[in-house]
Amino acid sequence: MKIKDVEISGFKGISKLDIRPKQINLIVGKNNTGKTSILEAINLTLGVDMFRMQRKYYPHVANLININAKEAKVVVKLESENKYILLTRPELKEILPEFKKELLDKIK
Repeated sequence: MKIKDVEISGFKGISKLDIRPKQINLIVGKNNTGKTSILEAINLTLGVDMFRMQRKYYPHVANLININAKEAKVVVKLESENKYILLTRPELKEILPEFKKELLDKIK
């Protein structure tokens, strides 16, 4: 499976990024600049079982969405098909019951 193009917007610390990978690719940069976020976005989109791992570190989907964005979108274009994910920020009324449950569990 060869990746032809990757478009990421609003995912974690990435506002907007387009990548056209070559045969061999290096992702370099300082700490906390989004290198791992690129790989997480691709893995999550391709269906690698990252979501369970993400739930461990990011129990709320909203944590995967850039703080300045309303949604996160990742498109991975392969040779034979395109795959994408679209994450939208939940409404406050959806978050409060979950937050309340977690808070009560931690108090116990």
